[in-house]
Amino acid sequence: KQYSYKVVTAPTTEPVSLSEVKNHLKIDHNDEDNYLSALISAARQWCEEFLWRYLLNTEAELFINEFTNTIYVGRGCNEITEIAY
Repeated sequence: KQYSYKVVTAPTTEPVSLSEVKNHLKIDHNDEDNYLSALISAARQWCEEFLWRYLLNTEAELFINEFTNTIYVGRGCNEITEIAY
């Protein structure tokens, strides 16, 4: 593998809120809140891996193990703050 990503700052929110999930599933108690929150996060992370892009603002570092003519940043990058050699 020529490259790897390391998340520096993960998103602070999720694309779907706990209350939205509970309303959709018609859950009116709090017994499963931690479990549902973990499922929401796991679903987002699965989608990000499948789509090969971050869905929410995420600060990540890209490590490239060898030089190539073209560097594909990917993951929906909208800003590069530093390039180090």
